[in-house]
Amino acid sequence: MYSKMVLIVFVCLYSMSLRDPPYEPPSVSELQEFLLADRRPTGHVNQVWPNVYIGNEVAARDKGALHGLGITHIVNAAHGPPTPGNGPCFYVNTGPRFYRDMNVDYYGVEADDATNFILSPYFYPTARYIRAALAMGGKSAF
Repeated sequence: MYSKMVLIVFVCLYSMSLRDPPYEPPSVSELQEFLLADRRPTGHVNQVWPNVYIGNEVAARDKGALHGLGITHIVNAAHGPPTPGNGPCFYVNTGPRFYRDMNVDYYGVEADDATNFILSPYFYPTARYIRAALAMGGKSAF
């Protein structure tokens, strides 16, 4: 059985001022505290770290909400071909053309929503993209 779980990451650049210190990775204790906290989604998009948001398909298609949050970078882990092949794969076909009227940078990961899909090859390239967005002072949504 497959679920339509979509991971969209957003990065927001606008909320950081030029006086903010450069991004520093969290300490091990900060990560531990963050990972062990009892957090649950409160809506279609939720801030999970400073200037990092995770949202679903509804959030990905709501340009007004993305603009209101100051989102500058989008990672779509459900990016797919315009005409997906056979099988129970779910895609959020937003893509760069969908966001062309917004000032955002788009990064798509063609990942199938299937238990046997190996997502690990995308971890480092996506992490580099997010890190670069944060280093620029961005706000991202994933």
